[in-house]
Amino acid sequence: MRNFGQVRSRLWYHPDFKSMGTDAQLLLLFIDTGPLSNSIGCYRLPDALIMDQFGWTQERVSKAYRNGFDRGFLLRGKDGWTLSRHLYEQFPAANANVGKNIEKQFDEIPKWSGLVKHLADILLACPQNLSKPFLNRIETLSKGYRNQEQEKEQEQEQEQEGEVGSDSQPPVCDQPPLSLDTAPPVFEIPMTGSKVHPITAEDIERWRGLYPAVDIEQSIRNLLGWLEGNSQKRPATTNGAKRRVTDWLKGDQDRGGARSARASPRKPPWEIEKERQKEAADRQAERTKEQTRELIREMREGAA
Repeated sequence: MRNFGQVRSRLWYHPDFKSMGTDAQLLLLFIDTGPLSNSIGCYRLPDALIMDQFGWTQERVSKAYRNGFDRGFLLRGKDGWTLSRHLYEQFPAANANVGKNIEKQFDEIPKWSGLVKHLADILLACPQNLSKPFLNRIETLSKGYRNQEQEKEQEQEQEQEGEVGSDSQPPVCDQPPLSLDTAPPVFEIPMTGSKVHPITAEDIERWRGLYPAVDIEQSIRNLLGWLEGNSQKRPATTNGAKRRVTDWLKGDQDRGGARSARASPRKPPWEIEKERQKEAADRQAERTKEQTRELIREMREGAA
């Protein structure tokens, strides 16, 4: 538990801070200086702790997060990971020892989290006292996210050019959701270069209905093993990866089930790394739950 936190006094005069409501202001200050807070402003904060601390309902917590998100101060994922976007910009690493601690805190964040990309950009904008290898690593990570976003935008533009008529209304961008995290993919299909295409639990459930005779998980494992031995045939685009998977599943369906003749391949390195990260995240979540229970217990005893 931290002994103290800090905020800049000029925050009180920031127009977005002044306009986002007292609940969102209180939540932001709690995230920046509360008992679970850290130097990078990114950690897992259970709703139960906020509700117990302020006596709020779940709906009130969500509304405060939404107001903080709309004003550009907060980002939050479905798994409870929270990012205060302004904190590190106000208090970057003061020396090399603090920088090492910052790097350690960054590495504790699940890499499948959408918050990692945003935090990497924040750290790259304030690089003082962070090690060169660490900065190189997060710069590579940030570029990978940007490349994926650019490819997705290009594919969407190509699809719109092929589907939208000349007299159609221009597409309307939806408001970005509060939660920027996505659940970790069940599988990742390797593409050319270092890119991957995620396969989610929703994808697998949808394919169960489309290919009822196929053991979907085993069939995808077989595909991963085949791609591992035939790297020159890896897809180059997201649409190509989707077609590769569905063509593979359709072939299994036409044969009456999963390819039983193929031996189940050993787990690819990226799948092993994903499991390792999930185990680490589970351990962190359990530690956070225990800290939360202890904090609530201490606050109740202090109030008594």
